[in-house]
Amino acid sequence: MQGTRVRALVWEDPTCRGAAGPSYCSDPNLVLDLKNLIVLFADTLQVYGFPVNQLFDMLLEIRDQYSETLLKKWSGIFRNILDSDNYSPIPVTSEEIYKKVVGQFPFQDTELEKQPFPKKFPFSEFVPKVYNQIKEFIYACLKFSEDLHLRAREPQLLKPTCLEPVLHNKRSHCNEKPMHRNEE
Repeated sequence: MQGTRVRALVWEDPTCRGAAGPSYCSDPNLVLDLKNLIVLFADTLQVYGFPVNQLFDMLLEIRDQYSETLLKKWSGIFRNILDSDNYSPIPVTSEEIYKKVVGQFPFQDTELEKQPFPKKFPFSEFVPKVYNQIKEFIYACLKFSEDLHLRAREPQLLKPTCLEPVLHNKRSHCNEKPMHRNEE
């Protein structure tokens, strides 16, 4: 079933068409499905004694493509978060709201905890939103490594290739965007 879906999407979905077929695919889930099929195929070949080194080389290329698709996806997500933020401290009117924000972003400040309600966090909605998106991005990057049955000779498949560029790009974008502080 999974193989049929991947084949159909690779050859029929316009987001995956191009001179190189799946190498131009813009759907990270489809790239993961393709990786899973290659791993299954490699496992099968290996059971019958066939060499699978070239398949692992192909997985390196697919990992790079997966990283690119993740970068494109999260670049838009981070841009939307940055563009929609008002850069105002998060107002807190109750213990419930306070716990909700701390549940999204592990922030500890004993002085803030002692203050009576209403109070404000010293950061805007941007901070917990980006924190959660970075966690999701890291999870998506690591998802490629699942089920690879890596041996000592394939450590490059685990090398985190996608996190540094997105963090660098977002830091640069933050530095370029003017910050407006709302004084209340």
